[in-house]
Formats: sequence, C-alpha cells, structure tokens
Amino acid sequence: MLGLTILTSVLFRPCGKLLAAALALLAFPHAWATCDVQPQYPLAKERSAQRITLQYLQSVQDQCLRNSHYYAWRGALELSLGHNHAALESLERALLLQPDLPGAQLDYAQALLTQGDTLAAQELLLLLAQRHDLPPAVQELLGQTQAHAQFAATNADSSPAPSITRLQLSSAFGWDSNLNSAPRTDTLQLSIPSLPGGSLALPLARSSLPQSGALWLSQVAVQQLRTVGAGNHPSALLLSAQLANRSTNTSAKTSYQQAELAAHWLQAPQAPAQWLLSANYRHLHYGGQPWFDEWQLIAQRQYQWHTYCRASAGLKWEQRSWHSSAELNGQYQGLLTGLDCSTAAHAGLLNPNPINWGLQLSRGHDQPSHAARPGGRYTRTELRAHAGLVHGPWQFNGSWLYQQQSDSQGYSPLLAQGSPRRTYRHSWELQASRALGTRLAPATGGQLRWFISLQHSQQHSNISVFGTQQHSLHTGLRWVN
Repeated sequence: MLGLTILTSVLFRPCGKLLAAALALLAFPHAWATCDVQPQYPLAKERSAQRITLQYLQSVQDQCLRNSHYYAWRGALELSLGHNHAALESLERALLLQPDLPGAQLDYAQALLTQGDTLAAQELLLLLAQRHDLPPAVQELLGQTQAHAQFAATNADSSPAPSITRLQLSSAFGWDSNLNSAPRTDTLQLSIPSLPGGSLALPLARSSLPQSGALWLSQVAVQQLRTVGAGNHPSALLLSAQLANRSTNTSAKTSYQQAELAAHWLQAPQAPAQWLLSANYRHLHYGGQPWFDEWQLIAQRQYQWHTYCRASAGLKWEQRSWHSSAELNGQYQGLLTGLDCSTAAHAGLLNPNPINWGLQLSRGHDQPSHAARPGGRYTRTELRAHAGLVHGPWQFNGSWLYQQQSDSQGYSPLLAQGSPRRTYRHSWELQASRALGTRLAPATGGQLRWFISLQHSQQHSNISVFGTQQHSLHTGLRWVN
C-alpha cells in the first residue's frame, strides 16, 4: 500500500512541457578511464536518431556506472523522448555522482514537472537561481522553467490531474507438484467405534492423490489511478481488473480461470494520516465449473511512522459462496494491523534502488451461513510479510504467509473421533525479474521483463486428510505499459 502512496505523491499535479536541451548549454569535456561515451549537444532533432543514441547508451551502461555525464546525457534523451520515469532515474544517478552538475539539475527539475511534482521542482529551481556561474542563456531557460513551475503550482488545486492507466500482460510456463491440491496421505482414516481398534483405513482414489505436471499461466491486468477532489491533499481512487488462466497437461479438471475486480480509495496519500477503503470481488472457475464467489471489504486508518514507514489498523469483512457446496458458505469479520516501509522516496528524490517491506497481522471469526457446516464457526489468524528490492535492471520480491485455523466444534464424527479441526499453514514465494530493454518493448513505451518464480506451501492438521504440500516453479515474460 505504501508503494501506491509514493506513486500518487508524484503524479497528482499537472504535467509541464518537455525541456530537452538544457544540457546543451552546459556540456564540459571530460575524460573517462573505461567509459568511451562522449556526450553530444545539442540533441538530434529527429526522434529516430534520439532512439538510436539511447539504445547505444543502454548497451554500454555497465562501463559507465560511475560517470555522471553519461547519465546526464541519457536522462536528457529520455526526457526528450517522453520516457519521464526513466529520465528521473538517470538524472538522479547523475546528481548522485555529481550533485553540482547544473545541466542535470535543470533537466531534473523539468522531469519533476512532467511528473507533477511541482513543489520539489520549485525547491530545486530556487537553489539553481542562487548560482552565479550559469551562462545568460541558461539563466533565461531557468527563468522560463521557474515561471512554468509557479504556474503549475498555482493551478494545482484548480486543475484536475489526468488519470493514469497501466496495462500488464504476462505469460509463463512451469511445473507444479500438486496441481489438484490433494492431501499428502494416500489413505482416509475413519473413526468407527464399533470396529476393533476403533478405526478403518480406506485407500484414496487415484484421482484424489497429488497430480504433478507442467502448467501454462497467462494473465492480463489493468489499473487506473485517478484523483478525487482538490486541495493540498486530494484523494486517490485506484481501480483494477484482472483475468488469469492456468492450463495443465494432466487434465481439464486441474485448470482454472479467475477474475478479480477491486477498488481502493485513499483519503489523502500525501498527508501524515488517512483513511483507506477497499472493495474486492473474486470469482474462481475450476475444473470446468464455477467454484466460488468471494466479496471483501476493508477499512483502515493509516499513520506516518518515522521517515520511511506507515502503520495501519482496521477492520476486514469477507463473504464466500460456494457453487457446489452451499453448506460451506460463511462470513468472516476480523481485525487487522500492519506496517509498510519503503526507501523509494527521500528528501524529494526518488531512490533508484528502493527497498520495501511490510508486515500484516489479522485475526477474526468466520460465522457459517448454515448451521450444518462441518466444524461450525472457526477462528482464523494470519501473519503476512513481504519484501522487495530493486538493483539496477533486477527486481527481487518475496512473500511469506502463516495461517492458523481452529473449528469451534467437531468436524465429523467419522474423522479423528469427532475432534474439532485445526490447521497450520505456511507458504512462501520468491521471484526475480529483469528488464530486457526498450528495444524489445512495444513502441508504446512499455517495459518487457523476464521473471522466474519459486513457490512452496505446506499445511498440517490434526485430521490427516487436510494436510497438504505443494511446490512449483515457473518462468516467463511480463510486459507493463
């Protein structure tokens, strides 16, 4: 959630026009030991020539990691081509290596304006205005940019910011050890007091045993972020829709399709405290037939905690309706608290290698819709953790879940002598992805990434038939616009 807050903090205000030639007035000769790049100004007017130059710069990045003029030139090209987010990262790297590089500072201020961050742009322009070593032409450009920033800031509260739409497509293939989520045991232990020993072991059908095999995953998702209202702390509305499909080589009964719709309202993402409201609907079509529908509502209060973190607490409500087993339907109500931290932004700058992590704890009760539901009401406790790291073109993510569930009454007189069911589940996922470069991405300016994901889950229970184990590995391509 904090990542969404940071995103909205730089995209709420109106965007300015591009200023691509600022560095042309401030290029100084420089000798590199290993980086043979020689910045050339002014920039070529033809966009095709700019793209060719940018592709060349991307190909020699490894030799120029410590060269400020390389990143300043690359940032100017990206800014001219409209790759504003990439320009921000390149210009930030240039300023990290040489903070007093005025051309990069001026282009960086313009990049901030294109992202709507007029306050940070104005602060940087004020610092530049205090310098006395700038050529007259640069002083003129600086004055024009300052005027533009002041105009943008003045009209920020009266001009609605444009909505932002993001499209994501992914396709992957891999292998799963338990496609049908079957129990680990191969027998069903029945409690029958009238029999010698009080129990009877029956072998499970072959179709009820774990089925491993290859799988193909495909997904399409779209998100739209828009502002609501005006003022110093406008609200944000994030709408999203997602379709996912899994096909397997075992049988159609282990394939599924899933659709999900969600809406998130953030009261004031830039304020030190805010309300967050979320609504979610999910439908699962499993094995060629409707499986269940799930509705979820969450209300949280979020507070700034220290520099990089936000703490939250709230309420959660869920309702799940099973199509073929209506007696399992129920409603869940619970409490949740969490902490989300990120180093993505600090002192008005975007960190090129951000780290984010978070924890969430929830506990509640699921009340059955039918009195005959096996186990009756159950209590569920969950602890979730996630972490992410960006390092150059690489991105690493990890998540972990621990869940404990206890029934209030016996699940079945035929299982474990009628004892209430207790389950303990933990699962984790590790994913690494790498950008493949703009040459492989569509002309729309999207990014193509290769990714690989490793997953594992295990569930223990006092009733053996509810114990499961599963691990999977898949890899593929993801395109994000």
